[in-house]
Amino acid sequence: MEDIKSGDWNHERNIISINVQNQIGPAAITRNESTQKITVYVDPDGLDYAAVKINSLVLSYKASADVEPGGTLNFDNPEYKSQITVTSQTGKSLTWDVVLEPYEWFYVNEWSIKEQRIFVSQEWGSAWDEDITGVIADAAKEMDNTIEIIKDGVRDGTPFGRIINSSGEDGEYGSFKLSDDVDLNPKLRHLIPIGESDWEINLDTNVMTISKDGITSSAKVTKEGDGVRLEYTLQTHEPRWDYGAYDNYWAWSYKYHIDLE
Repeated sequence: MEDIKSGDWNHERNIISINVQNQIGPAAITRNESTQKITVYVDPDGLDYAAVKINSLVLSYKASADVEPGGTLNFDNPEYKSQITVTSQTGKSLTWDVVLEPYEWFYVNEWSIKEQRIFVSQEWGSAWDEDITGVIADAAKEMDNTIEIIKDGVRDGTPFGRIINSSGEDGEYGSFKLSDDVDLNPKLRHLIPIGESDWEINLDTNVMTISKDGITSSAKVTKEGDGVRLEYTLQTHEPRWDYGAYDNYWAWSYKYHIDLE
């Protein structure tokens, strides 16, 4: 018991968690034989890299650090790197590299629609993809719309904002009804809803959840040249097995791309 109370055994000098000014999501903490590194995504807007505030810092039991919550670190260098030295109860020290990754809001902009593409895979047969306007003429009414993705901020570590889908010169929105028998609106119309909707994005997967009036869609967001692609996974349905439009586009369509430019 005396040895335990004395702390002579305690050489721990880890950083358990950290939160800094403008941080987005949890920090990635790595420690192995050769590396002690923390990577933190931050919103660069309004951030003074020479004096980034430490909001919270959790260390190993009885350890101390050369910076405390409320203090600042200097990341004003090409690598956006600073250091924290942690000292154990027994006086052993370990220097941690802390690296900021400025988050790129590459999808935040006012966009036009370049293409909308549907992917079909027959259960026993062919697979293909095609421009939706070649399948449904009224889908072309969506093509002159503007899609404005607006950043509102970061909430509990998650970026969020709004999407405004505004009609173009024709004043209309696309309809995805192929026939009285095959209506793809329940499958496609909510992917980018008419008017204003809300979004938030998962930093680990880059999947954006879009919601309006209790209805949601999820799109993998990727940078494509100077533009952006929203990739959706569509729900499939039981076919009639006649390999007609109902089977192909309602039952077997499984993926949808919206390319913005």
